[in-house]
Amino acid sequence: MRWFAVSIAATALATAQQSPDELRRNIDVERRLGHVVATGPMLEQLLQAEEQSSGKDSEQLIPTLDQLARVAIAISQFDRARDLYARSISIVEAAQGKRSAALLPVLSAAVRMHQIASDFTGAENLLLRAISIRIQTTGPETPELASDYIVLARLYASQSKFTQSSGVYRGSLDILEKLFAADDARLLPALDGFASAKREEQDFERAIPTLIRAASIREANLGPTHPDLAQTLDNLAHAYFALQRLEEAEAQYTRSLQIWIQHLGPSHPMVAVSLDNLGVTLAEQKKFEKAEAMYRKALAIRDAEDAASLRNLATVLAAQNKNAEAARLRARAGAIEKPTNQKVNDRRPNH
Repeated sequence: MRWFAVSIAATALATAQQSPDELRRNIDVERRLGHVVATGPMLEQLLQAEEQSSGKDSEQLIPTLDQLARVAIAISQFDRARDLYARSISIVEAAQGKRSAALLPVLSAAVRMHQIASDFTGAENLLLRAISIRIQTTGPETPELASDYIVLARLYASQSKFTQSSGVYRGSLDILEKLFAADDARLLPALDGFASAKREEQDFERAIPTLIRAASIREANLGPTHPDLAQTLDNLAHAYFALQRLEEAEAQYTRSLQIWIQHLGPSHPMVAVSLDNLGVTLAEQKKFEKAEAMYRKALAIRDAEDAASLRNLATVLAAQNKNAEAARLRARAGAIEKPTNQKVNDRRPNH
């Protein structure tokens, strides 16, 4: 088998006389050094040696086939990786049956490969098979099954199938709620995913209680000033804003801003984004002086060279009849921005 883009003749010659144990040690050294592709020729030699000693249908070949598939993925040889995983699956099926739990690790690895290759149909088919096997072999309420559902939900979300995604996240959450306490951090991937899918569906009414719960769990587990909590609060504020529940949005943006400043410092670009989000929410409530203060702080971080921020500030200045400065800012924004048909300021928070 010679499928590398570069010549491996010299490496093959050097490894030809090595024993399988020597090859495994050298492969491990190269992997620890991060030289994944360099292990390819040695893995080919090792596979040949293992086939000779154990047979071409031996389960002992599975680890080497998996490593070879990972090398193939690293150099975008997805057809080769697909063939290697298909061979592994066939070997396990022949030895242990088509419904054996021993298939699960191989199926999971193959799912990841199909995802990387953007073969979503292939990934979904293999994942559904893995889920069916897991339910049959380990039962319908295990952490591993909940994790499989989360992978499936993310797969649907990556294809913008948000209704299916939210339904599968809900199934995962149902399992996790039976297994763990209501404030257990292990519920967060399902909560976050469900809320994200609902936001994508514009179903903010259902996203909000889920985000409130996720924020509560993060605060209980990570403390009241953790950046992960700030991101959840931002998402919650965005949902409130979308429903024009502006005072609630303002409260969450204010709290998240304080956390970002504490962890990133007052001049970080993320703080500028947070200031803009709060400014937009204040402006929407006609709290123009407060909005102006937020926009000026954001512009100071960005060295006053952001066209959208300049236009935001110009808008709230005009609302306060500060028309001369507003006109100057609009002129500066026009000089900065490149020709585009895009609307620069849609007066929505940035997410």
